[in-house]
Amino acid sequence: MKKSIFILSILFLSLASFAQTIPNSDFESWESNTLPPYEQPDPWNTPNPYTSILGQVSVSKSNDAYSGSYSAKLKTIEIEYASNKIYAPGLLTYADFKIDFISLDYTFGGGVFLQQKVSKLKGKYKYQGAEGDSASVLIYCYRHPEGQGIDTIGVGLTFLHDAENWTDFSVDMQFFSSRTPDTFNVLIMSTGTFEVGYMPPGSVLYVDDITIDTTLSAIPTNQSQQAKHYPNPTSNKLVIELEKDGNERTLSIIDINGRLVKEIIFDGNTVTADVISLSEGIYTYRISDTKNIPVTGAFIKQ
Repeated sequence: MKKSIFILSILFLSLASFAQTIPNSDFESWESNTLPPYEQPDPWNTPNPYTSILGQVSVSKSNDAYSGSYSAKLKTIEIEYASNKIYAPGLLTYADFKIDFISLDYTFGGGVFLQQKVSKLKGKYKYQGAEGDSASVLIYCYRHPEGQGIDTIGVGLTFLHDAENWTDFSVDMQFFSSRTPDTFNVLIMSTGTFEVGYMPPGSVLYVDDITIDTTLSAIPTNQSQQAKHYPNPTSNKLVIELEKDGNERTLSIIDINGRLVKEIIFDGNTVTADVISLSEGIYTYRISDTKNIPVTGAFIKQ
């Protein structure tokens, strides 16, 4: 499934970066649970605590490794439950998340505490997609000061296509703010769809040897002012606050395929968008007026 992300800002990443590892990035350390039985790489989170109750896991330890002893094997699975079919992706993330199999709702929160800007995530993968599917890797960083809403600093997304042998992949972070984040997270999935109603079962992704490039310095953007948006992820409303007042402003929300899905005309420095009708996934937004350079950002609809 070929997809692309539409980014509406030009960013300059000319500052020096430093390669770093993240916790258990080579997937050598796995923890076991007995009831229900499953394994998952520590401290990564997976759907296994939920799917294993129904007799299957979507993430497993594999001896087919690029280096070391193990890699992580992610598989999109189909589960028969109460005369219904439930689809679960192979998914790895540092975030805590919860799944409601009845409503098919899910929530993410948290990640790795990191007060540096991640400019790139790199790794090795092999993939075989079912029904033309592709794997996906999403990275994002944000700050969440006590008593304030989450402010997304940057987002990066790439799709991984069929590869029989171990292959390099990388994800570049697109920054929307010059602020310093306090949290970093990554979501690696065996599917390229963010819809939970149906995911092509049988897609298999192997991943190993992940590293990140970081910088301690601020990375400038071409925006003349900053925007804060919350909550992120969101399921109903998205509130965007700008530093400066303005008149006859236009908020444009764009989906992952570059299509305009919502447009709002407003005055002032705050706008609230109703996003309940949008499909689950990643969206970018653009706020423009006649006097200022457009302001951009990104959010996750769940």
